[in-house]
Amino acid sequence: MWEKPWKYKEGFVICGGLIVAGLLLQWLLGPLDWSLAVRPYNWILLGLLIFLTVLGHALSGRFYALEWMAKATAAVPTLLTVSLLTVVMGLTRQVAPHSEPTDALGLTRMLGFWPFVLVYVYAIYQVGLAVMTTVMAHGGAALAGAALRKFASGPVARDGVRHAGQRRHDPREDGGAGGRDG
Repeated sequence: MWEKPWKYKEGFVICGGLIVAGLLLQWLLGPLDWSLAVRPYNWILLGLLIFLTVLGHALSGRFYALEWMAKATAAVPTLLTVSLLTVVMGLTRQVAPHSEPTDALGLTRMLGFWPFVLVYVYAIYQVGLAVMTTVMAHGGAALAGAALRKFASGPVARDGVRHAGQRRHDPREDGGAGGRDG
């Protein structure tokens, strides 16, 4: 184990480690309190996740673990673990978000259950690395620039009307004269 190339068993060990770490956090700190994830802290956490994803992609050539996280051999065990935890959540009667769990482990409040949250964050990080790897392999800078230009131009409806109510000028309509009024 831990011989390159890593396989599925390393992925299951990592997911198992996240569950054990989550159980320790659950025991030490209690359920995760989501009332702390309000603005601006949620934006800071999102920015941190995006930064760590971009950094992870940039360092994936140096650190095999980061390169491996963007591959299917890492994603399959994570998806199976996420699915298992989601099934447990679906089969367990859940209490209200601000109520205390009614069981010793915390399974009755899965959104505050540390193993559930850690595995989901890990899965999100893996998806981010996989997306970065795929996008960068297919001319990512050009795609990112095109996406930013499209986003910056604002939304346009199917009939060509901008969200501010102004119609985009089409030079074919006036023979290329240039004015909006014709």
